[in-house]
Amino acid sequence: MVNEEKSAVGRPWHSKYLGFRITRFMGKTRTGVHAESLRRLRRRVRELTARGRGRSLEAVVGELNSLLRGWGGYFRPGLCGTLAGELDHWIRRRLRAYVWAQWKLPRTRIRNLTERGVARHWAAAVGNTRKGAWRLSRNGTVCAALPDDWFTRSAGVILLGSLC
Repeated sequence: MVNEEKSAVGRPWHSKYLGFRITRFMGKTRTGVHAESLRRLRRRVRELTARGRGRSLEAVVGELNSLLRGWGGYFRPGLCGTLAGELDHWIRRRLRAYVWAQWKLPRTRIRNLTERGVARHWAAAVGNTRKGAWRLSRNGTVCAALPDDWFTRSAGVILLGSLC
């Protein structure tokens, strides 16, 4: 008996086998992470880093590390450096938005920015803005206060690029 939903005939680069896609590039067979597997990972990271969950950053990072360690270990053969770097950048931006939303009040934002070495006038300008957390997670002042290496050193985030 054949399951019609799981069985298909088509090109290898259109099909998914255990979460991977198989292609031929310049005469060599290559494996990569299938788009549906990436979509599922992104959806799960969005659930874990949702700003309305009411969890501490340490709890979120613990859950996120568990997910990334397992996912990265499984997909290591198909995880190229470029894809891992893009996912790492996106995850750090999600966490930066999460931290910004936790700071809530303008005075808390200004105080935390100045404690992290941002000039007072820039901290006041960014801390009093009405722009959202996702937009400000790309802001230069916020990125200077919460740099990429802060998430690995202080918060303890495991990056996919380090698992490759």
